[in-house]
Amino acid sequence: MYKKDIKYKDFNGNDQVETVYCNYMESELVDIDFNKMAMIFATNDQVEFIRFMKTFILDAYGVKSIDGKRFIKNEEQKIQFSQSQAFSSLLIMIVSDEKEAEIFVKNVVPQEFYEKLLKITEASKSSAE
Repeated sequence: MYKKDIKYKDFNGNDQVETVYCNYMESELVDIDFNKMAMIFATNDQVEFIRFMKTFILDAYGVKSIDGKRFIKNEEQKIQFSQSQAFSSLLIMIVSDEKEAEIFVKNVVPQEFYEKLLKITEASKSSAE
């Protein structure tokens, strides 16, 4: 699970800090094309990377239940988060800092999926050279 305290100014100009949680369970990853994801990461196409990460972040966003047994995601939460400065700040941080993007992906997906993605990305980089 990715957990990050995001500092931003709200729409009233006040400083805010919001803790953001993002996570994918294995069952949610069956719809993700890891080959396409790896190709986006291997090439330096910033436009595609930003488009992909915007969706990837929003789909990973959720709220932990109080007892920690569930990670709650729904369309209303996604819409509210997408309209917040916290989301905007997180997106800009991730797409402008390669290390932060790596930390995000590594923590938001299960380890075995991350390792698979690394292998595919390396193969994509090699074939692109």
